[in-house]
Amino acid sequence: MTHCSEGFDAETKNSVNVLAAKGALSEHTVLIHGIAFSNDDMKLLAKNRVNVVWCPASNLYMFETTARVKELREKSINVCLGTDSPCPVRLIF
Repeated sequence: MTHCSEGFDAETKNSVNVLAAKGALSEHTVLIHGIAFSNDDMKLLAKNRVNVVWCPASNLYMFETTARVKELREKSINVCLGTDSPCPVRLIF
């Protein structure tokens, strides 16, 4: 589980390739954010059955954009909703 493609600098844009080169992409991999995933990145994620945590509120606040969730889902990539925070959320009804 790691933050990945959270931004748009060169290092961040290459993060999926770095993980792939290290053999770190599998069905047990959970990547958080993915706002800079390229089409090739998404192909690698789908091929390796990688899971993605989408944090729209955090992404929109920090970068004014978010992951391309529709395209991830069209490639059958598992996407779940996250908060980008380790703090527990207390819901009051």
